[in-house]
Amino acid sequence: NTFWVDLQANWFWFVLVGIISQPVWLLIERAIDPEIIDHIIERLPFPATAGGLLVYVIPLAFALIGEELTHRTLIQGRLTPFIGATAAILVASLVFGISHYSPGPFAIVAVDISSIVFDSILFGIIYARSNNLIVSWAAHLLGDILGLVCLIFVM
Repeated sequence: NTFWVDLQANWFWFVLVGIISQPVWLLIERAIDPEIIDHIIERLPFPATAGGLLVYVIPLAFALIGEELTHRTLIQGRLTPFIGATAAILVASLVFGISHYSPGPFAIVAVDISSIVFDSILFGIIYARSNNLIVSWAAHLLGDILGLVCLIFVM
């Protein structure tokens, strides 16, 4: 019921993580070491092609609902009353980053996981401010789609 109101109240965070963060992180990662981009592409569960993107948008949307339910409501939401919102966001974001682990050289994996944790912190801020899972999910979906578009067409 409150999606549009919550989105409007969190537009800055939504734009930051849904539109700006993914392309900026990819540019930074490519500048640090182009092999990071290869590592990201290798951990994708589908081919990094335009056809792959089109075929997997719907399954991606459902998978992200699961991720957001787990990390925002189950972990962050349950921990917040006990350790506070900031600590709960950090714990949920660290778990989120670790859940995206893919083996590789330490430095590459560390940069990859760091960018994931950073984005997760922003998703957590959106959820903490709005208490609306759909707003954080929409930011996550938009960010992932834009990141994939950048990987496929720009990188």
